[in-house]
Amino acid sequence: MSNVATTAAPGTQPQTTSQTARNRLSDTYDNFLTLLTTQLQYQDPMQPMDSAQFTNQLVLYSQVEQQISQNEKLDTMILQQGASHALTSLGFIGLEAEMDVKEFKYEGEPLSFNYILPDDAAEGAKLRITDATGKLIATADAETKEGRHEFVWNGKNKEGETVRPGTYNIEVSATGLDKEALKVPTTMYGTVSGIEAVGGDTFLIIGDQKIPVYQVRSAREPIAASAS
Repeated sequence: MSNVATTAAPGTQPQTTSQTARNRLSDTYDNFLTLLTTQLQYQDPMQPMDSAQFTNQLVLYSQVEQQISQNEKLDTMILQQGASHALTSLGFIGLEAEMDVKEFKYEGEPLSFNYILPDDAAEGAKLRITDATGKLIATADAETKEGRHEFVWNGKNKEGETVRPGTYNIEVSATGLDKEALKVPTTMYGTVSGIEAVGGDTFLIIGDQKIPVYQVRSAREPIAASAS
């Protein structure tokens, strides 16, 4: 099974906006020539067409054609850059990539999260886990020092009972020394099983999620493999 997916068949490219514009411009130019020929054929010899107006129309057409040509070159550069990113991203396959996460799936095994405090918290910080309906499932005291911290959830709720597999949310709340709420990113690692190129964007396939490669914070060798 291939680990790389694309939205276009090999050797083909989807029609771009520039290509569509050029097709429309070609149709417009054909109509313009037809009208011009008809006008020249039936014009009054004593009152010929204004040459300045005719020249302005040709100049305007030339300017539009040049702009479309520049856009086509830009489209080509974007496609080439996307292909380059896709090739580079092949190196992620098999690694554990760190991604921002708020919603996650619990499947019966303990899960490890990281949270990053941008500044020291003025008071205690709290970590909250809720279910898909927003109901509070579990809470824990979070670290208050600036930096990266790890939290492992064993899948138990406030009563110490193991919850059912499903979708949950994680959030860390803290207040800075200036009494303003801190924005605390929460992240987790997931194994990259493949990549997918969509237009000019590249996505990493992690479980059943597709994460834009630019959202990946870091990557590492799988811990089990590193320990062996």
